[in-house]
Amino acid sequence: MAGVITNSGTITDVSLSGGGPKGPGHIGILRALADFGLLAGIRRVNGTSVGSLIGVLCAVGMSPQAITDLIEKEDFKKLLDDDPKIFNNSGRPIVRMLSKAIYDQLFNTEKKIKERAAGRLTEKETEGLHLLEQILEQNRHRVSDAPLKFTFQDLNQLQEAFPDNFKLFSTNAVFADSDSNDDLKTQVFNEANKDTLNVNLVEACRASASLPLVLKPYVIGKTAYQDGGVLQNTLYSDGTPSAQQLMLVFKDPNSEALLDAWERYRKDKSDINQQAYEQTHLEYGWKKSIRNKAIARAFPNTQFTESAVEIRERDLRELLRKHPESVLIVNTPKITSSDFKKAKNKQEFVILYNYFIGAKALIDTNRGTIPVVTGTMAFQARIKLGLFLLEHFREAGGDKGNDFNSKQKALLKICERLTDLTANVDTVLSEYKRECAKHRHALHLSEWTTSTTLLNSMLRDFQNGNAVVSTNSARDPNIP
Repeated sequence: MAGVITNSGTITDVSLSGGGPKGPGHIGILRALADFGLLAGIRRVNGTSVGSLIGVLCAVGMSPQAITDLIEKEDFKKLLDDDPKIFNNSGRPIVRMLSKAIYDQLFNTEKKIKERAAGRLTEKETEGLHLLEQILEQNRHRVSDAPLKFTFQDLNQLQEAFPDNFKLFSTNAVFADSDSNDDLKTQVFNEANKDTLNVNLVEACRASASLPLVLKPYVIGKTAYQDGGVLQNTLYSDGTPSAQQLMLVFKDPNSEALLDAWERYRKDKSDINQQAYEQTHLEYGWKKSIRNKAIARAFPNTQFTESAVEIRERDLRELLRKHPESVLIVNTPKITSSDFKKAKNKQEFVILYNYFIGAKALIDTNRGTIPVVTGTMAFQARIKLGLFLLEHFREAGGDKGNDFNSKQKALLKICERLTDLTANVDTVLSEYKRECAKHRHALHLSEWTTSTTLLNSMLRDFQNGNAVVSTNSARDPNIP
């Protein structure tokens, strides 16, 4: 089941899984957590691969909206290298982006603390402010390509002094252990690990995002690290999930079909089940095979097989069965890095779509506090309408020419306005209907009729006071 949170109570830890260009989906759910008053109570952020890049920004106090503004300025391809190639990119732009963003955030936080304190700091806060000043001074003349000198120990001390401004952070990367026949092992980076206490956060995140072949391994000390998602794509606090943790997980329906076939074959190794698994593997498993070949080339002395990937993903399925209260599926359209070259607005779509999905899940499970809004439409109704409009965006067909892209951008603007709690919804809906009419010629007649009929029906419900978020709708908008 997609988008499930079944328990109530506080959330103290959030985990952001790896997902490559799907990563902006995490930001949408972080925005929903912020609107429901839950983000402030989170003490630790865990991130893997692209989840580490977004997670570390959240941990140093950047708001989801600030992260959105930063990510939407970036071209994912150009984050790979100054002159991006198919293989073995340097990843220097990732280091530059994170270092500058974190430095700017630390600078702004220092300024706010001084303005707020006005000389009334506790002893621990005084020590924390002194450390913050030292970190900023140490990095003031940093060369742009050099990683920011800001360690897990530094973050731990700042979080102890200013828990409202900072969160603890963990990430993971993979390395080949020469002491055990070059077996792949996971290294967890955080303040609790004495071996990583003095590692710079930016370097640990760059290591975690080192997708085999695409990015060069990142060397910390004498160890070369690759993408943490190779072995553990979702990092749990303290190694095990709990009801206080929320794990944001990207789930691939293709791998689900492959895993279902594997489970049937594992339980009953009949010829029929074997043939079914092999056929499913041919249809859905080719991406996994390519990934494994990439890993094998990156770690030539390592015994790494398809079964290792299957074991990792079966572990995730087991997690979904045993701890559904801790897992929220992050939904994205079928999206690859090449999509961002053609349509930058897809990043905005992914963020918005997951904002509405996250908000609906929080409403359905009585998590947090529903925001009070102005205008004629309750917050619940805004969520229902936002999901409806974004589903229409998906069904409308992606990149089908300039006219359609114009309509997509107009629709996304309307959905963004629905997240603005000060915007009058009557005005927003009037704008949407005008945009639909303007681009009507870009739609098939059946699509236009269906869209208009459903929207008018929904508006009547809103006006009659029947606007609620249904948990038993005929079509679950969480399912791609």
